[in-house]
Amino acid sequence: MSERTALLVTDRTQVENRAKDESVWSKLAREAYVLGAGVAVGIKDGVKEIVDDPAPALGRLAIAGGIGMVLGATQRTAGLARLGLEAAGVGMGLAFYRDIVHPQRWSAVRSALSDAWQSDANTDRSVKLIGNSLGRMVFDTALMTGATLGAAKLSQKYLSFNPGEGRLWEPSHMSSYDRMLMEKASRVHPYEF
Repeated sequence: MSERTALLVTDRTQVENRAKDESVWSKLAREAYVLGAGVAVGIKDGVKEIVDDPAPALGRLAIAGGIGMVLGATQRTAGLARLGLEAAGVGMGLAFYRDIVHPQRWSAVRSALSDAWQSDANTDRSVKLIGNSLGRMVFDTALMTGATLGAAKLSQKYLSFNPGEGRLWEPSHMSSYDRMLMEKASRVHPYEF
């Protein structure tokens, strides 16, 4: 974490603009390298952080898995429970979107790419900036989304929320609405013999 906060704008190497010496292709290649290497550094740092101290990551994964299980299990029901959980999912999505479009994240990316375009002297700093802002976001998003979707799909298959049956969770492959339709279809009309 200390390396993340140590990279400031004042860490830039002061170099002259060498735009006249380099082709556009070499600048674009350097920017592509900065983006790719930065994302790889961010992913590597994320994995290293999980290996070094797994407790916070396991807590976040457990929360994401729990949210996924609840959302997946209630997906087959109708009514206020499903509507409320879908609204909560939309709220979490909006909070995630707000985090993505946060100006500070993109100003660091813009600064890193601008430095990489101007000169190759700031390449290492630019890779670290991209890794700290964009690479970690990619890693955390992939990890949490995978845990949430995996738990949601498993709970959709093996759990359903059936409030009318007296039990909160019941192993099932059929929703309560489908079960109600099957019961109605199996009843015999009272006037038929």
